[in-house]
Amino acid sequence: MARRHFAVVKKDDYATTASTGGIVVKTYYWPEDASDRTADVYNITNMFGSDHILVPCDENCEPGWIYTDKTHLIVNSNG
Repeated sequence: MARRHFAVVKKDDYATTASTGGIVVKTYYWPEDASDRTADVYNITNMFGSDHILVPCDENCEPGWIYTDKTHLIVNSNG
């Protein structure tokens, strides 16, 4: 089964920032098939709250990186 990296992203508060981006708070290595990680996604919502989303990322992604507003890419916040 294929596996890939995912970032847990805390979404910006759209009501105050008008941004659809966010900040990476944690990364995970899970099965690529969404049905194989359903319980994990449910636990993410319980652990972090509904203002967090899962976004596929590369293996180098780290907490603190930015999920960009317009392009929806995860970028290194330090460069």
